[in-house]
Amino acid sequence: MPREEPDCQLIDVLFELRPRYMILWYHWPNDDYTGKPDYEPVILFLKANQLVAIGIRPHTKYKHALRWVTEGSRPVIIFTTAWHGPMINHGRIRDAFAACFSLSVIAERIDDYSLISGIPPPWYITDDANVSVYDYADRIARELGIP
Repeated sequence: MPREEPDCQLIDVLFELRPRYMILWYHWPNDDYTGKPDYEPVILFLKANQLVAIGIRPHTKYKHALRWVTEGSRPVIIFTTAWHGPMINHGRIRDAFAACFSLSVIAERIDDYSLISGIPPPWYITDDANVSVYDYADRIARELGIP
């Protein structure tokens, strides 16, 4: 997580169980760009109870990955800057942050947080992207052959 002032740190993580995937909504009190609350989705695609893909929406563009670095059984997701853009750790953190920065200087590791069942306010479902998080996730689930 980005190293931020105490009143700007992660508040909670909402989770949404859908038939073919789960969405974790990381919630901060504000986004430096807009000044309003910030909810960032991380989509976990499961097939036969195995995590097969992870989807993210850094700013307004969606991405997904079929491989990632894990710690134990948990994938490593990095939220960059005060805009909280998510990145999936593919093992190339230095490439993402440039060699001159130390991840420990600009970020804090959060190993544990509570999950709360819920969804964010409606605006965050699309958040200025061309499609909603649900439309994107449904398309990727179909491409992955998740029933």
